[in-house]
Amino acid sequence: MQTGQAQVRLGFIGCGRATGELHLPALRRVPEIDVGALADVDERRLQSTGDRFGVAARYTDYEKMLDDPRIDAVAVCVPPQLHAELALAVLAAGKHLFVEKPLALSLTDCDRVIQQASLSPFKSQVGLNFRQHALVGEARRAIAQGELGDVELLRSRFTAATRHRFDLPAWRNRRESGGGVLTEIATHHFDLWRFLLGAEVQEIFAKSRSDGTEDLSAAVTGRMSNGALVSAVFSERTYGSNELEIFGLAASLRVDLYCFDGFERVSTLEHAGDSALRLRRLRRTLSTLPRGLLMKRSGGEFLMMYQRQWRRFAGAILRGEPIAATLEDGRAAVAVAMAAVESAAIGRPVEVAGCGSETRREGLTPRLRCTSVVAEDSLADVPTDLSTKNRGAMSVQSDRPLMSVVIVTPDDFRTIRKTMSHLQAQTVRERLEIVIVAPSRAGLCMDEQAMPGFARTTLVEAGQVTSIGRANAAGIRRATAPIVVLAEDHCFPDPNWAERLIAAHDGPWVAVGPGVRNANPGTCVSWADLFIGYGPWLIPADAKEADFLPGHNSSYRRDVLIDYGDRLEGMMEAETLLHWDLRARGYRLFHETSACVAHTNFSLWSSWLPLQFSNGRHFAACRARPMSRFQRSIYACGSPLIPAVRLSRMIRCVLQRRSGQLLGRLLTCLPAVTVGLILDACGQMMGYALGPGDSQDRLARYEFHRIRHITSRDRQTLFA
Repeated sequence: MQTGQAQVRLGFIGCGRATGELHLPALRRVPEIDVGALADVDERRLQSTGDRFGVAARYTDYEKMLDDPRIDAVAVCVPPQLHAELALAVLAAGKHLFVEKPLALSLTDCDRVIQQASLSPFKSQVGLNFRQHALVGEARRAIAQGELGDVELLRSRFTAATRHRFDLPAWRNRRESGGGVLTEIATHHFDLWRFLLGAEVQEIFAKSRSDGTEDLSAAVTGRMSNGALVSAVFSERTYGSNELEIFGLAASLRVDLYCFDGFERVSTLEHAGDSALRLRRLRRTLSTLPRGLLMKRSGGEFLMMYQRQWRRFAGAILRGEPIAATLEDGRAAVAVAMAAVESAAIGRPVEVAGCGSETRREGLTPRLRCTSVVAEDSLADVPTDLSTKNRGAMSVQSDRPLMSVVIVTPDDFRTIRKTMSHLQAQTVRERLEIVIVAPSRAGLCMDEQAMPGFARTTLVEAGQVTSIGRANAAGIRRATAPIVVLAEDHCFPDPNWAERLIAAHDGPWVAVGPGVRNANPGTCVSWADLFIGYGPWLIPADAKEADFLPGHNSSYRRDVLIDYGDRLEGMMEAETLLHWDLRARGYRLFHETSACVAHTNFSLWSSWLPLQFSNGRHFAACRARPMSRFQRSIYACGSPLIPAVRLSRMIRCVLQRRSGQLLGRLLTCLPAVTVGLILDACGQMMGYALGPGDSQDRLARYEFHRIRHITSRDRQTLFA
């Protein structure tokens, strides 16, 4: 591409989590780059990613993409043992190169890529994205301008609950394939040490902890070429943190990359308990809060960090601007990681490559020459000798659960027994994992006869269940299948329900909801409850793309839910908000009407009326969390309009079904529906104005033991 052209046409090799959840969402807001092609051996993932982001050109053979003359640059986002070979292929094809970290798994391979790039007129950049974090930039400027004086120490921490939240591919478990914290996540901070201090790492000493998986956690100390001492801790199985502290003779900096107000400068003469320092922190938080809220609405600093990284890459190609992270930067980070891996293995300090120890360490990470291309989060091992024609062989093992069913009980197995009998009747029960969330194993009193035939049964001991959202989130985190579906003690799936949901997920959908019918149709209250709660998904209806889906009964791609991290519990409290958020992020939802459930609805006025108020208040309180006080007041004032708006939508939805039976049911219970919507609107007004109150506790009591909230006739019919 010649300088002066307006846009870079970019292709991706690998459609895993890094591509689909980090790079492509960021590139939506980078006009200098047009994503023109995707390549992945997993055709289902390839098609899903292509559909989601509107990329037309899709290849299961990456070499064909490299032959496409319309592609100017290629991003290599595959497991680390493939980085070097694919980077060389991209450069040989005459394309600009972006390669995820680490650059390679040996210094020999790093040098091969650097040598090839030096002979090419094309630009090359390594994905060391934390260099583009706004707070890292502030810290680097402060250090370079001498605000800290001579730097004495640097301490960093990078931890995550990755091992709890994701089904990680097998390569993440082995050092030789690029797994373990020292290669996978510590590389980022090894690079930041160099980037911030403007010096090289001379010596490293590492201790790691392994438990069937190599280097799950590690503690590292080192010495920089400028004399500064560095230390760090890394882990993939504890809470998420990403911090650096730089201690100078004149002042120190604390940088928290996960907080919008995470930049603090402290004079050497101050100490942590100073009241003036604490007041300054409060003032800084308040002064940066508006910017933080605006950033959150724009996707947050992490999305912006990736956008900056891609803008730098485009600027280098289009205008000859400096590369953000060069191949030499990538090699230096690999050298530190290799020294740390060796130190952890032999138990003593190791000089970093460049100090006479390159040859000795080359044997730690043998080069792998693979022709298969898989995504970074593939569930299968990376084959070491696959020909191009066999690249589709990355199939999931036949005995692996295809879907995890999460069901919550606040007490014991009796509460969920009826639903379990319907799960037992599923046509694909041998491919289902049942995840039961209960207060304790001892109190569950599980009926073993109800469990045979499932692929797996998992119990999550959650303590007292006070929130259905938190309980469902706990089950989702413990699930192992790629698809997770929520079940209830009062909603009973048809025998082909699971089979139809699994089949629907072969499409470009991140969430699929079932068709709903009335399990207890004998009262006006039951129909009013169903129309208000599940009106858009009542059958008969055509299967089609949807804006939102039935709460507590829909299925999801588990990896997308897990990516919400600590926000997952809040999202599961009001799933409509989750569905809106998924749509805003570019995901697609589907209403699969052939996957049917029979929902038991409230049929006692004494239970149903207060429930409508609590439902409305809880929903509004959840929705109002990111709102300003002014926004909440506007929504509260507009709440009286809710009954008319929702009722008109309900009538329009029923008319579109062209079902005389459904229309007759709605007209019969119209007075009850109107009362329910008015109570819901009153609850929403309170939720926006005053918050949730005790609505969450009330809903938790109503959610379970539906038998207590239905008529005696319904009890005899459903639970006899």
